[in-house]
Amino acid sequence: MKYTLSAITALIAISQCSAQWPTFHGNNQRTGRSSATGSATPEIIWSYDLQGPMINSPVVGPDGTIYTGSVWSETLLPSAFIHAINPDGTVKWRYELGFYDDQTESTPAIGPEGNVYVGTPRNFFVALNSSGQEIWRFTTLDDITTNPIVAPNGTVYAKLDGFLFAFTPTGQVLWQFPIGSNWPGSPAMALDGTIYVPGAGGLFAINPNGTQKWKFSGPDSFSSPAVADNGNIIYASGNTYSINPNTGGIVWIFNEAISPWSAPTIDAQGNIFIVDGWNLRKLSPAGGLLWERDFLYDVNRLESSYSAPIIDAANRLYFGLGTGKRYALESAKGLVTYDGATGTKLDNLLLPEAPSTSSPAMAPDGTIYIGCLDGKLYALGDGWSAVQAQQYTLVRGSLFGGGLSDLHTSNNVSMSLRPGVTLSGSQRPIVLELESTVPAGSITSMQFVIESRTTSTSIRQWIELYNFTTATWVSVDSRMTSLTDQRIEIPITAMAEYMESGTRRVLARISYKAEGPVLSFPWTSSIDQAVWRTR
Repeated sequence: MKYTLSAITALIAISQCSAQWPTFHGNNQRTGRSSATGSATPEIIWSYDLQGPMINSPVVGPDGTIYTGSVWSETLLPSAFIHAINPDGTVKWRYELGFYDDQTESTPAIGPEGNVYVGTPRNFFVALNSSGQEIWRFTTLDDITTNPIVAPNGTVYAKLDGFLFAFTPTGQVLWQFPIGSNWPGSPAMALDGTIYVPGAGGLFAINPNGTQKWKFSGPDSFSSPAVADNGNIIYASGNTYSINPNTGGIVWIFNEAISPWSAPTIDAQGNIFIVDGWNLRKLSPAGGLLWERDFLYDVNRLESSYSAPIIDAANRLYFGLGTGKRYALESAKGLVTYDGATGTKLDNLLLPEAPSTSSPAMAPDGTIYIGCLDGKLYALGDGWSAVQAQQYTLVRGSLFGGGLSDLHTSNNVSMSLRPGVTLSGSQRPIVLELESTVPAGSITSMQFVIESRTTSTSIRQWIELYNFTTATWVSVDSRMTSLTDQRIEIPITAMAEYMESGTRRVLARISYKAEGPVLSFPWTSSIDQAVWRTR
């Protein structure tokens, strides 16, 4: 069947609207761009326990169901599963692959009929219906680490065993084209149906009928190319290239030695964002460097990423930070948010482990989904409303950096405190009291959240909340501190007791005291965030 360019464009638009985030990086062009608006400071709404580290990326179906590639459970008898999770974080179904002690980086793709197509570590490519029942499978010689795509007419394209395969929705092989490589670089599709796939010796452009259009000679790539709105292909391999879709010739080249695992992201203006290990770069549509940000903070903390950024309608970038178990140095792990216009870091939501190679997906309501090495899939968004401190009192200690506004968001800008004079050994040399007022309205849950660190691990931190019923301070958390930011979320169960009747006033006290040897004096504490949260 033949299609005109306008017909193919219309079909692709319909296909991308039918599913919310149907394939890796959001669409077949792999731009990573969403028409939804996410949160500037995302919070955890829920998490689903996959029972094993997730390194592939989630996708979102037309009914809001979230799908993941296979994840193996860390047990004595590990078994791999493909998961379908409801939008409320409950399990919809699990498709079991059987005994296997490994997982795949393959991210599913959702077809226009609702079928789910994904590679597995068990050496087969599988098609499942929306109920999790197997429709067909194709056996391969090797495990599958690449991400398939589905054309608007239902044709499925997958990189398997050094070939690009085209399948019908029923599993019939239409054709296979040799690309000579099984590296993780995945295919992308242009609006005219041309498939661009990294292979041995460069990037192949393949027509929908399986014939070669052209080949761009260069290194193979671990990442997917992205197709800009003007049709140019952004290909990151050694350098970053913009390639003419008609001839395969170079439009421009950004000469910076990179070897990214993550895919390029393209905003509505044609600007390109690339994460390369320790750096985030923004290039203009003409290939000029607009700005660069690095993630190396100090010798004690390593920040890096293999996650491909996504960008929302408010020009905010989101990607996973931290390579977790790959390095011996401690890593700041979580979802990081940047302003795509200025390169300003807006937020770093700490997670128990690193998202690693998992890239975010975004639902139409702005909810962000990302997998993590702690074995969980996270839903992130504005599930909580922050109640920021309106005033503070430093009962004991001295302020030597920052102020009240620095407690409002988690952005690595802190209120920094030094110990003050004590009259007895029982007194705590730093005591900070915060006060705020909860806005009017009904609430079902309340938390106090603090993110802080100290310059010694011999320091204990206490959190106390004021009980207006008993007119006393109540200790709700006490623990030794860390040299890096430690985030604590303290549930407030008896909300009526800790919120003053009528005024809705709330009070919190944060204090510090050394309980062991301190190698340098004065030790200090830094509070990056301290807020109440309600919903």
